[in-house]
Amino acid sequence: MTTLVCFINGLVGCTVFSQYSSKEYNDPSVESQSGDAKNPIVEANTKPVSSSQIVDRLLQDAQRALTRDQLMTPPHNNAFDKYKAVLLFDKNNTEALLGIGKVVERYCELAQSSAAKGNFKQAKIFLSRAESIESNLSQVLKTREFIARAQKNFTQLITLENPTERQSDHEIALSRQDLQKRSKELASELKTIAQQVRQTDQYLLIVTPTDADGRWVYQEMKKAVPGYRLRGDIRRGKIPKIVLQAPLP
Repeated sequence: MTTLVCFINGLVGCTVFSQYSSKEYNDPSVESQSGDAKNPIVEANTKPVSSSQIVDRLLQDAQRALTRDQLMTPPHNNAFDKYKAVLLFDKNNTEALLGIGKVVERYCELAQSSAAKGNFKQAKIFLSRAESIESNLSQVLKTREFIARAQKNFTQLITLENPTERQSDHEIALSRQDLQKRSKELASELKTIAQQVRQTDQYLLIVTPTDADGRWVYQEMKKAVPGYRLRGDIRRGKIPKIVLQAPLP
């Protein structure tokens, strides 16, 4: 038990863990006969904190760190380290295992949000942290694909800012599956496109299998640029895509 305490003490921080491993409950009513009223001497009748109490406290602190986005930083005072510490006591602890999953999920959300704003450097940092925990989770794979698509779309839109390139149309393919599901990933991608279109003032041609799909795409883009009038048209087609055209004269 001493070895385990020392190891976790280093993992989650000396100050924090000392609250769990060495806290004692003293009974002030028990005094030595030689003590006085000012300085009572307490007998060494103490109760050590149990491992279940340590686990409960670690889980509380981990949840608190998670809500503050202290996911893997600062060192020894973050959600991931505290959930890992719980697993040293109980390797099958459900709350800790789910908590680590939430850390990965939050990093994916932050990565997609950064990519949607065009901050791809920060997006890749968040993604790398999620991958360091579990690189093969479906959400991590989707986030990796999302960032790649967003960066490609961003590059296309920046290219169109060059007047010499505006003679040709640029197509951005949309995932048919994500369109049918009205997925959050596609909604974020549409948000990125809309924000860039506002800068370049391009004309949009939205092509979708159904009119309802087209209206949904347009509404998602419109929500991303309040106060800006998106100019374009909706047409039906088997392959969903957005065609970016040169601004109308």
